Amino acid sequence: MLVAEVDDRIVGYAIFEIAGLFCTLASVAVAPNTRRKGVGSTLIKQVTINMSEVFEKISLTTSEKNL
Repeated sequence: MLVAEVDDRIVGYAIFEIAGLFCTLASVAVAPNTRRKGVGSTLIKQVTINMSEVFEKISLTTSEKNL
């Protein structure tokens, strides 16, 4: 799990799952009052940077409710 903080407050998180040779970005959430400020993008970029050092591929789980 990766957590985003602003002024010592948690404003977002990214949860990733590791199973063997696979890494899946399972969930990303950002507090409503912090959205549209790049927090989610930064979380995804950081997970990608950290995990690309270990894994060749990182998958993303999506849900219809997110559309």
